[in-house]
Amino acid sequence: MKTNLCLFSISLLILAFVSCEKDEVSNDNTFESLELDSSLQSTSLISLPPCTIDGPDCGNPNSTVTFTYDSDTNNQNITWSVAQGNMSLTGGQGTNQATFSLASNFSGGKVNVTAGLCDLNKTILKCPQIQPCGVSITSVYEVNALGSNNVAFYTVPTLSPGWSITSSTFVVTRNSGIISTHSGTLNSNGYPQIIISVPCSPSSGRVDKVEVTVNASSGSNSCSVTIEEDFFSVCGTGGF
Repeated sequence: MKTNLCLFSISLLILAFVSCEKDEVSNDNTFESLELDSSLQSTSLISLPPCTIDGPDCGNPNSTVTFTYDSDTNNQNITWSVAQGNMSLTGGQGTNQATFSLASNFSGGKVNVTAGLCDLNKTILKCPQIQPCGVSITSVYEVNALGSNNVAFYTVPTLSPGWSITSSTFVVTRNSGIISTHSGTLNSNGYPQIIISVPCSPSSGRVDKVEVTVNASSGSNSCSVTIEEDFFSVCGTGGF
């Protein structure tokens, strides 16, 4: 009987030992799994070094443009190249600033820069051609009609071929501080002009300044030019 009790006790001890071993193995595996998950999460949180490429959004044929690479990481191997378009690298290879020459047939392209983990592209378009204004004015003139309080203010525009005047505006400033706006008309010579009454009475407000805006067009193109002239108390000759 004593022998059986001893064997039973030994069996219980063996089972308890095996169970503890399994728990230890299971706990070790769980800890390793947590460590692995933590490591993966830490890896996923590591971001690439910030980097940028700056430069013009457009360029003209037969001109040069400059692009700049910027990064928080120092001592990188920087490589510039033309990814697309009729242009060529002319300077700055290996540095953070590169110059590109745009060919005569340039119509748009793309610049590339690589440095470490950074690989960036910058698109550059052909700049739209600005239509030069087909009208110019250099001065504003005034004419006092003898024996009248009326004064004519006009300008003599120069027009490019195919351009014509569509409208004009005169902004008149008097020495009294009053400002008035007038729509111009074309006189017999085809010049924008206004005729307004400017008595020489001290209280009437002689004209000190006139600003003229002339609008012109050619087909679908249009433009405007503005000029300002100081007259220092101009008035008519009709008396008070």
